[in-house]
Amino acid sequence: MNQISKITLSAVCATFLLSNANANANNTPANEIANNVVRLDKAKEENPTIDGTGIVVGIIDGPFNLKNPIIKDQAYTDPINNKIESSYFSGLNNASDMRHGTSVTSIIVGDGKNYTQKETGSGSYIGQNASLKGVAYKSKFYGIAYNNPGATYNSNNLESDIQKLADAGVKVINFSAVNHNKLGFALLNRKIDDGVEYMDNTRENYLSQQEYQKMLKRASWDYYTKTYGLKDFATIQQSVQKNGMLLVTGSGNDGFVAPRTSSSMAAYDESYRELLVVGGLNSAQITISEDDKKWKVTGITQNKVQSIINNYKTGSTSNGTKVTISDTEKGKKDFAKRVVDQVVAQQGIYYASNLFKGTSLYSIVAPAQNVAVANGAYQYVSKETERDQIITQNSGTSFATPYASGVAALVQQKYSFLTGAQLADVLLSTANSDVELPDMLVLSSNNGTAYTVVYVDNQNNNDVPKKKENGSIDTEQVKNDLMKKLGLKYNKAIKPIEGFNNLNEGDLADYIVKNLLKSKKDAAETHTASLDEYAVVKLSKEEIIGQGILDANKALNGLARLDINRMNKEDIQSYTTIKEHSGTELNNNQTETKTYGFYTIDTKGYDGTNAFTNDIEERKWDNKYHIDEAINSLKDIQDKEKLQAGLIKTGEGTLTFKDNTLKYSGPTIAKGGTLKLENVTVQSSALYADGGTIQIVASQATSANNEAKNTGTKAQKNIYARNGGVVDIASNATLLEGNVYALNGGIVGGKGTITQNLQNDSGVVYAGFTPDTTSLKDSKEQQTLEIQGKYTQDNQGKLVIGFIKGKDGNTMHTDMKATNYDIKGGTLELLPVYDENGQRIQSGDKLKLNLAFLKNNANNANNANNANFSNIEVADTRTLRITFDKNTQIISAELKADVLKTQNMSQSM
Repeated sequence: MNQISKITLSAVCATFLLSNANANANNTPANEIANNVVRLDKAKEENPTIDGTGIVVGIIDGPFNLKNPIIKDQAYTDPINNKIESSYFSGLNNASDMRHGTSVTSIIVGDGKNYTQKETGSGSYIGQNASLKGVAYKSKFYGIAYNNPGATYNSNNLESDIQKLADAGVKVINFSAVNHNKLGFALLNRKIDDGVEYMDNTRENYLSQQEYQKMLKRASWDYYTKTYGLKDFATIQQSVQKNGMLLVTGSGNDGFVAPRTSSSMAAYDESYRELLVVGGLNSAQITISEDDKKWKVTGITQNKVQSIINNYKTGSTSNGTKVTISDTEKGKKDFAKRVVDQVVAQQGIYYASNLFKGTSLYSIVAPAQNVAVANGAYQYVSKETERDQIITQNSGTSFATPYASGVAALVQQKYSFLTGAQLADVLLSTANSDVELPDMLVLSSNNGTAYTVVYVDNQNNNDVPKKKENGSIDTEQVKNDLMKKLGLKYNKAIKPIEGFNNLNEGDLADYIVKNLLKSKKDAAETHTASLDEYAVVKLSKEEIIGQGILDANKALNGLARLDINRMNKEDIQSYTTIKEHSGTELNNNQTETKTYGFYTIDTKGYDGTNAFTNDIEERKWDNKYHIDEAINSLKDIQDKEKLQAGLIKTGEGTLTFKDNTLKYSGPTIAKGGTLKLENVTVQSSALYADGGTIQIVASQATSANNEAKNTGTKAQKNIYARNGGVVDIASNATLLEGNVYALNGGIVGGKGTITQNLQNDSGVVYAGFTPDTTSLKDSKEQQTLEIQGKYTQDNQGKLVIGFIKGKDGNTMHTDMKATNYDIKGGTLELLPVYDENGQRIQSGDKLKLNLAFLKNNANNANNANNANFSNIEVADTRTLRITFDKNTQIISAELKADVLKTQNMSQSM
């Protein structure tokens, strides 16, 4: 058996029960504030049937306590390695690990039912109705008790166990764990050992790819060499990638400016698009504008500082602990630490969350502080107040992670065809980045023994102060900034504690500065020489919140960005487009071949109605998201900065865009199935039905006075059908902008309206119907393709008119009506269509048509070329010769000569 290391899941879990912000107090739903911050409330309003039904979420964690009713009936099947030894609920590390898996699981699949907890002792939830509704509360979970103190997991089984999850339909795996301290933070080249030290002291910046690869090959813990490695993490990531899943993990709770090494794998190997890293928020310190468009992450303020100080009186209690402070230097320091630690917990960024320096491309933030969770020790410990608690409260990025996993499960339910990497793309591209951050943040670092000060790049010259003489950090100015910008000071006009007068205004800021992150555990009190490079830093918004705050409501509207930075080498493809041209003419069908970054969506037979309704942006290559030594990167692609993003729809089934704007600049190509556009504006992307179908469908919108109004799709760079691809202008649909072109066997059909022009260069136009003729068979009235501009047909083009002989003898046929015609040649085909109610054409029939494009009258003065077809085809039957007179528009049927001869011979015998 390969024994794993003690990868304590508590590394991304910190139990600081500071407030009851998300509790059941006053009968408010558990986690109501947190749920609102990530817009779960809006998501459920707009998607009432999306609740996780039919979805199984994988969870790799500690043991799962199925005695707790919150998750008791939520297991898909028995969790793997789920032996629970009650004796391990004692002891700091083991106790946390034993509880962890249950708590994490409840955030995703908590059943939302009401349970009554016993009236024993005191506690946040004792005696109250206990109810915890998970993000995807009707989903099930399939657990692997990987970090089980009571039953050591055999990590040789990781690959096969993850395959079991995949076979059960799992597409999202939650893994709230990080590597051992000594494997540190690869992107900072730091580890927590004897204080904060270099991982490789021969390098100043991130750990080298070579050293990183060595860690991937080492076992998580080698008893003989006493070394740690990332082998298990690599196995999990590779298995997830192999099965097209999504791995959601936490950034860690060290208060560092970058995640732990295990959460940085996608920075070193850019083929790992299936990794999503989640940092933490304090939901109680997030405000949302009235129009629901802007989020504000609050920071430290003078009012918060003074409020905390005012809570202290001689002999008072704080969090249940008697506070006695002596009026001495040591007393001042103790008091300063108490105040500072409570103050930093009042920021909108979770104070212990690792930030995203180097990983912002695949990172987001979600609620992490004071989250209501199921009690993993329920019915397993002797202490009544804990044993009988169904719900408790916890903090850490471990609990931000299942928020993201739960939303990913909801997205999976709505858009079942998305891969794991594409689920990540949806969450990343829809995360709310319109967020206001404070000018400074203070993180509690290294298990609360030190602090990190972050100057936020709010584009206001908010730089880290440096000394002119040597460029080192000016800690005195840092102290002044903490006092001035954050109000982190004592107000000397108020005596905060009776009998405690020996306080200076700058004591709080001074305490932080003197306890900034050190590069050595035994750093001198002077601290300047040993101050770690990352103790005081300037970070961008993205380095703090990644791509933004998780937004469940927007995520359930589908993809919102095509990002070249998240594409792989196989996504970089050449495609031949029609050269951009003015007017309707194709400039002799000139083409150009260019290289694009294509985002490919295979709908895998999905024919549901759920549409992508977000506007879809484009993001070009940006070096800031990549490290130089990354493998499987686009860094070697020539002119990568100029790559345009495009989209390819493949596979059977339908992908629908509705009520949105496509803002990316590369082509949009339907190579398989149907790409349906409903009230879509395509700004900069030419549309190509190249083997697949692009269908323009009608949409009914409501005007300000609640009157129905017709809307339509705008293809500002035109639509091209070629290589057997189909452009279908469906019934009542309007293409408001853009010309349509049929090329190289491409097909255009339908019974909607093209407001501009249709040019049939070398394709087939089915006027008023589509090639499968279904719509024509079911029709009770004439179907017309209307072109408000010009219809042009060249020598290789074909126009098809369908007709049905009704049982009453009347003829119903399709038509094409244009303002102008320029028919230079090609074929007119009249296609007989039969349905169960129709009658077969018989000898002697003369069927009258009334085709608009064959009329010559005063109203058609511009139609001089309207009848210049090279030939007209009407399909004969086995016995009938069928002809068409374009002048009279009459179809005539007569027996073929050989059939007539045979009949005459029969009659003479």
